[in-house]
Amino acid sequence: MPKNEKINKVIDRLNDIAKDRQSFFRDDGDDEIFREDYAALCEAVEMLTRYKELSKAEEEKRLVLLPCKPGSTIYEIENGKIQPKSFAELSVDEGGVNVFVAEPFCDGYCQGRNLLNFGKTIFLTYAEAEAALKNSVGDCNV
Repeated sequence: MPKNEKINKVIDRLNDIAKDRQSFFRDDGDDEIFREDYAALCEAVEMLTRYKELSKAEEEKRLVLLPCKPGSTIYEIENGKIQPKSFAELSVDEGGVNVFVAEPFCDGYCQGRNLLNFGKTIFLTYAEAEAALKNSVGDCNV
């Protein structure tokens, strides 16, 4: 059974339980715990629904997981040197997913890099970039 079908069944079952609200409330008036359980169940249904949406987007190749937050410092190997830069923004076009990086102290000008360069010439830490640079001795692409 595909992942989304399983998720649909769980969501449907939880919704059925949530619709039967009476099972969450007691007659003696002490139903605060049951109200909390009902709220938690509703939250679980919302979370699973969101997970289902993300799973579908991933299956359809519409989901992009960013390597870091915009504004984060990243490290790019250029001409055999490690240059700190800022992860500025992301764009998607027919050429693929592009990450725009800003030079330190620039006036807002950003240069595009393909997201696939992460882990090759762009790194999240200086140490990763340094290790890649050491391993690339003689490589013309770095």
